Amino acid sequence: MPNWARKWQRTENRICLWKFLLGVLVVLGAAAALCKALSMESGNKIESEISVIGLEEWTREGQTELDQVFYQEYSYVLEGPEGWVLALENYRSSVHVFLGEEEIYRFEDPWQEKGISVQWIPLEDGAKGSLRILVPEQSFAEPNVWLGSQNAVFLHYLRENAYILVLCGSILILGSLFLGAGVTLIRKISRSGGRAAVNLGLFMLAVGGWLLSDSSLAQFLTGNTGLIMVITFTLFMILPYFFLQFVCEILTYEDRLLRMLSVLVLGVAGLGLLFYLLRIASFYYFLPAVHLLIIISIAACCRAALKDMRRYGSRESRYILTGIVLLCVFGSGALALFYGSLESGYAVCFSLGIFLFLMSLAYAMGVRTQEYLRNRISAEFYKKMAYMDIMTYMGNRRAFMEQQIERIWTKKRSCIVMDINNLKDVNDSQGHQAGDQLICTAAACIRQAFQHSGSCYRFGGDEFVVILETDREEEVLASLEAMKELLKKEKRHHGIDVEIAWGYAIQKHAEESIKRLLEEADGKMYRRKQEMKKG
Repeated sequence: MPNWARKWQRTENRICLWKFLLGVLVVLGAAAALCKALSMESGNKIESEISVIGLEEWTREGQTELDQVFYQEYSYVLEGPEGWVLALENYRSSVHVFLGEEEIYRFEDPWQEKGISVQWIPLEDGAKGSLRILVPEQSFAEPNVWLGSQNAVFLHYLRENAYILVLCGSILILGSLFLGAGVTLIRKISRSGGRAAVNLGLFMLAVGGWLLSDSSLAQFLTGNTGLIMVITFTLFMILPYFFLQFVCEILTYEDRLLRMLSVLVLGVAGLGLLFYLLRIASFYYFLPAVHLLIIISIAACCRAALKDMRRYGSRESRYILTGIVLLCVFGSGALALFYGSLESGYAVCFSLGIFLFLMSLAYAMGVRTQEYLRNRISAEFYKKMAYMDIMTYMGNRRAFMEQQIERIWTKKRSCIVMDINNLKDVNDSQGHQAGDQLICTAAACIRQAFQHSGSCYRFGGDEFVVILETDREEEVLASLEAMKELLKKEKRHHGIDVEIAWGYAIQKHAEESIKRLLEEADGKMYRRKQEMKKG
């Protein structure tokens, strides 16, 4: 590795170290500030009523028949509260609410188009009597019911769903970053890597949107449960597509099954939307098919990742498998909590599993991106080396041919050809190491003299060519004079006596070829070299 590359690497390492140390200081400072704030006495404290009445405080009355449909009845005795509301999260097509014998609220959704929503039912001030709720007997779970003041119930929902805001915000931000990074990768580094990052970003955005729209907060923000239901089910149905596309792009192993499954996922999603629009069937009827597709997709991705890891030793496959295992473990724990009647714990456990799963995928993408960048840097380095003379750090003959001969110029130029005198004598008398030192010294003086006015090339051995972007002879002579002064300075300070013969040619018109200038300058250099030997 050349010196400039080693210096660049050391600088990068120092920057990374300083970033890490500053990050640690910021985290420690924030923790200390939080501890100090918690230990301080508050001034005026805002007291808020957060007590609400859940379904466990209601009385389960048994079955009630209404309009030839059997309902499960729950009751609670009101004693004249003021400003109370009843928040009821329905799971089926109809809900009936009675105060005494009077029906005060009814919700009907025979086509199941309005989704699972929170029915926000204000109660009259001073209402007394038996408040009764009727929900369909075939409901798979007891409804979520909260009774209390409007502020208390609203704060309860905010508190219950606060983790959703943090989780979804983090996922949406991360998804946006990967989406932007993917577009950049496609444009500048790797199309395949860029497509993988884009699909991962879209997958994260879809997951974040699905979690947010599936929570009660979405209804409070929009008030349109039908719209929220369409968004929720659409995002949920297309989730496997982006995941499958990401796995296809990031793995080296080509698996046709993943491509086929991604097409099938889109087909099921399109069919579900069509049936919803035509009122043939609601989205709920497609849930078993979507769940089955998700299970099959996860199994297919595990199979492809295992094959990729065995054949190519891919680290990305290992992280994808780790994410899937974490998702399955936390998903199983969430199901256990759900059937154990701990619904709040179920949601938190499942959300944590999704977050860890996404972090594993993000890490896999980070590993692959690092590999892309390393390959890009290596390619750029070797490309630069292909056009550079390693000894002198000048352009080589190949660089001269592509940059000067094949380039179309609109301005007039000048060409200088140079040759070191007596290099063979130095090699014979002092060795090739002394000759190499002579070449490097001459090259350093040439680069320094012409670095702001032209391009320098080593043609091989002791021959150099400089192309100046000027047709003024006084500028050419001034640069040559500067070079001569630098050579004298080297002799005074380091005792290295370098003698260079040179010749130059200036374009008379823009159409004149660089080859002709090179021949003219080379001829002048040869004549000067002969004169210097005679003198």
